[in-house]
Amino acid sequence: MGAMNVIYNVGFWWGALVMVIDIGKGVMAMGIAKELLLPHSELAYYAAGIIVILGHNFPVFLKFSRGKGALPPSAYSAI
Repeated sequence: MGAMNVIYNVGFWWGALVMVIDIGKGVMAMGIAKELLLPHSELAYYAAGIIVILGHNFPVFLKFSRGKGALPPSAYSAI
């Protein structure tokens, strides 16, 4: 799971596609938190970013283990 594993096992271009989708999921979650849930609260924005990172580090589908979480912190700090 994740872009790094796809790059290692399938190839660079498929991994790049997974990376774009992962970044899109994080941006979408942060956008929903900021615009829909609490539009005047920056706390919701930052909390959504931290939850995105935790979701990548401890994925539900892998029983909350084995997540690398390499991409979300870099994408979160860039935003």
